Amino acid sequence: MTVTKEPVGEQTFSIWRTLRLGTFQVGSAMGDVLLAGIWNRIVISDFGLPAWPVGLLIAMRYFMTPLSIWAGNRSDNRPLFGSYRTSYIWLGRGLMLIAFLVLGTATVELEIANYVAGWALAFASFLLYGMGTLLSGSVFLALVRDSAPPSKQGIAIGLVETILIAMFPVVAIGFSRMLTSYDRAAFWQLLITVVAIAGFF
Repeated sequence: MTVTKEPVGEQTFSIWRTLRLGTFQVGSAMGDVLLAGIWNRIVISDFGLPAWPVGLLIAMRYFMTPLSIWAGNRSDNRPLFGSYRTSYIWLGRGLMLIAFLVLGTATVELEIANYVAGWALAFASFLLYGMGTLLSGSVFLALVRDSAPPSKQGIAIGLVETILIAMFPVVAIGFSRMLTSYDRAAFWQLLITVVAIAGFF
């Protein structure tokens, strides 16, 4: 994403630029499906662990939503590493990538019944993931808004959100084929794939 914060008057609407920005949503969809779908299924169905702590972990980021407001406001007024938008977005995405790797270790600990370490690492993973999505989410939409003139901002935001929604079933089908049943090596392969693709986009 190379769009920078510019005066609104200089903006022209570009479908190609908006679609290019929308590829960021590929990684976002992969992260949500991985944590809320695949990991959820593994821990509850394959490991036979209770659902309530999994539900609490998945809901954790919603308790941190003020962070999204803070990040959006800060990216409006204070550049980070010389950028008003992209640095905040990639900081958030970086936290998400770390969260995926921590999640892999947490899953192994839960698999071998080391529950204290497993749940602690899972908590850390979901905390990092929640912070990452909240830091990047509102700032990403602000970047999309900045990339279009006022009359086209709704179209631009709607387009990137449509990409996110469309990616959910695509990612879910792909993941279900990659991991038909839990296998430690296959799960780590899936995690590395997510890190590579989400890091690229």
